[in-house]
Amino acid sequence: MNSYLFKITAHYEQVWRAQGSKRYWTKGPVDELPPGFHILEFPPHDDREMWTYATCGMSQPGETRPIEIHMFSEIQHIDNIELLTVLAHYYHSGTILRFGHALNFGKPWIEGSLCTRGMLSLPYLDGEELELLDLKTSIVQFLWLIPITEGELDYKKQFGLDQTEKLFEEKELDFANPFRDSLI
Repeated sequence: MNSYLFKITAHYEQVWRAQGSKRYWTKGPVDELPPGFHILEFPPHDDREMWTYATCGMSQPGETRPIEIHMFSEIQHIDNIELLTVLAHYYHSGTILRFGHALNFGKPWIEGSLCTRGMLSLPYLDGEELELLDLKTSIVQFLWLIPITEGELDYKKQFGLDQTEKLFEEKELDFANPFRDSLI
């Protein structure tokens, strides 16, 4: 593993106090992703009762504003790996992804899910400890992908990011449940 990937992995593992397993999505144009790109899968443990999935190597040394993305799921499922791999490919197609951006998954998060969209948020569950990794030559930002419904995306478009996050907090969004009802 190159030193950049090692530092990304070490950052996740230090913050989450757990070891991730490398996972790969092998279908589609994955050869267009950076060498060594993979998804880290963290099982539930004492501090966290859900599965955690995280990109490793989505960003690369020398990028102006490198980012990595993670998400949470109540269930271990290959679709979590596919979703983050597709998102990394989208990023490498030249699309700028930043905090607050919304995405169209093109299909349900997991078959049967109403969540067909995603929103990039700050890593509120882990705070500043996870959000930024200073590598001296660049600062990598770690963002949280929250799967959302089309109605929730429409709400975000109408009322903005702050109001949407406030709604999620007030209604206690069950963000790790692929089969949750829409809040809208």
